Amino acid sequence: MAWRYIQRDLQAGDILDPEDWNENVREYLEEINGALDRDNLPTASVVVGNEVDSTVFNEISASFLSEINQPLDVDTQAHQKIKTSNNVTSSSDELLICETSIQFDTAAAAAYGGANYEDGYVDADQGTLRDWLQYDFIMTVDGFEIAYAGPFTAFHKRQCIYMCGALPVEAGSHVVECSVRLYVDKDGGDTVTWYSSNQGFSPQITEAIILVNRRKR
Repeated sequence: MAWRYIQRDLQAGDILDPEDWNENVREYLEEINGALDRDNLPTASVVVGNEVDSTVFNEISASFLSEINQPLDVDTQAHQKIKTSNNVTSSSDELLICETSIQFDTAAAAAYGGANYEDGYVDADQGTLRDWLQYDFIMTVDGFEIAYAGPFTAFHKRQCIYMCGALPVEAGSHVVECSVRLYVDKDGGDTVTWYSSNQGFSPQITEAIILVNRRKR
């Protein structure tokens, strides 16, 4: 298997069938699975007597949280960017395979023994917090969502998040980012925020890393 080609060229006015879309997606999945050959090798990347360059097939980069224990705004329900982003420059068409690992805390470590918590969980008498204070995460490439995780509730003091997504891109600069959203479900009302719960929570991102595998095409 070499360069995978789109099988269905969908045009305006076509009668769409889900299988047509799935067939195109399978092309990318098969490419992620490997088995690349000469169509994927840049010119002059293999020279007699020398090894293949380490970045011929894949090039991996990582970015980490730029702020220790990034605090989050508890008085908004908009997406808040996590302060780590992976900026890559593609020299040709590539497939970006992106992974992220995030640690979310509902309060600072010093508050672990506070009145709201017991053994890492919200106290049972804080019922409304368990029921409707929630949060979720997205990962994007150039603003396009490629992965989602959630929803999670404030019942747990700490939550470890993992997301993985892939997107084919053209040559040029690309940005991989992650965002978190603090919100309430319908039982909490449209105007209620984590701040208005008056529970003194201080949600924050304590760890974050983004790994990007640039799969050469």
